[in-house]
Amino acid sequence: MTLISKDELATDTFVYRFALPEEHASLGHYTCQYLKFEATVGDEKFERFYHPLSKVADTGYVDLLIKVYLRNFEHQKGGIFTQFIDKMRLGNTDMKLTAIG
Repeated sequence: MTLISKDELATDTFVYRFALPEEHASLGHYTCQYLKFEATVGDEKFERFYHPLSKVADTGYVDLLIKVYLRNFEHQKGGIFTQFIDKMRLGNTDMKLTAIG
């Protein structure tokens, strides 16, 4: 999936918009369904599940509301997957939508 925008809601919370493969495509998901995303960070493959923020009828994109968990004294690594998403540049395609559950 291609990252097409990132809007800051709070210091650590953003809405990330990803383009769907086709401009007129929709996810076809139901309310409260989750999406499974995969990405490789370093040599390790990660899977995370998110509920889409975008509406069922929206076409061409999916919006995700994500809090980025940064490294701190208590959590030395922070949220590896959320930090990966946060560092993505517009046009990046390193994250994949792999399933709708």
